[in-house]
Amino acid sequence: MTIVAHWVVLLRGLLSEISFAQSVLNAHQIPTFVRGTDLHGITMELLVPSDQVKKAREVLSSTLATATEETDRDQGSDWDE
Repeated sequence: MTIVAHWVVLLRGLLSEISFAQSVLNAHQIPTFVRGTDLHGITMELLVPSDQVKKAREVLSSTLATATEETDRDQGSDWDE
């Protein structure tokens, strides 16, 4: 069990942004914790254990790079026409 004091904020954003990142990290067996940062719960923070920060960043970077490559491929090179 990881003590909450040893968790660090990885991301801040809207619930939809945090939910996506949390799903990706959980799929890679990286534990996560989400908390609201304001009274209305609009802005959220995604926390990960301090010893998992590097791995979490690598996983999210890889996921975003793959998504960008797939989007570029799907759109083709018709941008200049």
